[in-house]
Amino acid sequence: MTIWSGFIEIDAPPSEVFDFVIDRRNYHRWFPGIVRMEPTDQLPPLSPSKTYREVAMGPDNVPKEIGCKTLCVMPKSFFRMQADLWPIRPFFEYGFTDNGSGGTKFAFAASRGSYNPLAFVGSVIMRKVLAKRGPEALLRLKTIVEDEPAQSMQAAEFREFGSPQTVVALNAAAPRPSPQAGQVLIKVSSASINPIEPKRVTGYGAAMLRFKSGTDWPITLGADFAGKIEAVGEGMTGFVVGDAVFGVKDVNSRGTHAQFTLVNTENVRLIPSDVDPTMAAALPYAWSTVWAALVTDCGIDKYQGSLLVRGGSGGAGMAAIMLAKSLGWQVDAACKADARELVKGFGASEVFAYDRDEKWPEGRYDIVLDCVGDPHFAKIKSTLSDTGPGIYSTLVHPTLALGDAYGALAGLLKAKRLRRKQARETSLDIRFPVFAFSADALEHLRGWLPVFAPNIAIDTEFALSDIVQAYTYVEAGGLRGKVMIRIADADG
Repeated sequence: MTIWSGFIEIDAPPSEVFDFVIDRRNYHRWFPGIVRMEPTDQLPPLSPSKTYREVAMGPDNVPKEIGCKTLCVMPKSFFRMQADLWPIRPFFEYGFTDNGSGGTKFAFAASRGSYNPLAFVGSVIMRKVLAKRGPEALLRLKTIVEDEPAQSMQAAEFREFGSPQTVVALNAAAPRPSPQAGQVLIKVSSASINPIEPKRVTGYGAAMLRFKSGTDWPITLGADFAGKIEAVGEGMTGFVVGDAVFGVKDVNSRGTHAQFTLVNTENVRLIPSDVDPTMAAALPYAWSTVWAALVTDCGIDKYQGSLLVRGGSGGAGMAAIMLAKSLGWQVDAACKADARELVKGFGASEVFAYDRDEKWPEGRYDIVLDCVGDPHFAKIKSTLSDTGPGIYSTLVHPTLALGDAYGALAGLLKAKRLRRKQARETSLDIRFPVFAFSADALEHLRGWLPVFAPNIAIDTEFALSDIVQAYTYVEAGGLRGKVMIRIADADG
């Protein structure tokens, strides 16, 4: 039995209206009486059993907490929910169809989900409420989607795990965040794609993400950024609107592959005046990762020695060479033959082509940093010095995969046991470093950016609108430097 229904024409494509409406963070913006709506599980928003907690004002203007559940989703065209509101237990249906002129006919309907006598009385009361709130909701939705672009932004999002080609899409009506105390809102001009990010679309590392910061669907990836400060949080000092900045975000569900991103102030630095913002955005995540490996874990800032970087032509390899050189280390690298001159430009003294099976010097290196994985342990052992620390540190290890298989904490323990087992079997000091934000790392990078910038390699650059092609390109591997996302001209 229908309690209330209505429709409205909206001058925006159905996919855009669908993305805005199904993002339940927006619900309070357009539907009167809704205070907030938030998920109560980690399922993607398109899951047919996803649950929410809604706080809504009743007919008596007293807030009431209600449980809601998604029952059915047809992507970009329809979804159905049910509210655990006794005694009615109403269904809510949302339809999105092309109106024939590029716009959307949006239809909303509420119907009774229970047929006991009390439900009949409850539905009469709800009909009166929706008769007042429903038309206002439709007009609000139309206004927000059509006339308030300043309140929204473009963001690359995915609402379930899968291949980038099938689940990633550009949402032109994503809600624009507002900075809180200790935060700044960045209008992003440039961001980079790190090789781990297309893998995260498939669910890789999801357990650790849930453990550290929770999964807030839909997910936007990206950690590196450069841009200008659009707004500052309450009580903020040190930055002002218009400052050109760069930095790296902690890994969470609200990344930098978007027109705007919220960042904690400790993760932000001013761009040196003589550095192009694209170059500033290229390195922070890779730099933070190799800083964790070489400085935090191996302590290369405490002494000088020799380092071999295996996989020197990618973003992490480039960052590792530059970091070690800035700390006075002698650095060699291994890569494919066609990247030899590029890697020398990063600062490597000798470069060995592993696709030509060029031999590494025996007993030369204090540390081998592996950026590609699949190591030959005997070869690594022979190239490490007997008198130095003799550390093999690899950025390619199964910690995140073990977390996905066994849970975050159990995965960490299993990775630790595996590392110890490999160390016993190979007689190597093996390390499994992971990305960790460091204010010292970011400050060090800022100081050296004017020196490094002319030699930072950009493999290619994509527009934000081509984000799926960009992820596909990075997935293929064989990168020479960093792949960048250009967002400066995406002002819509």
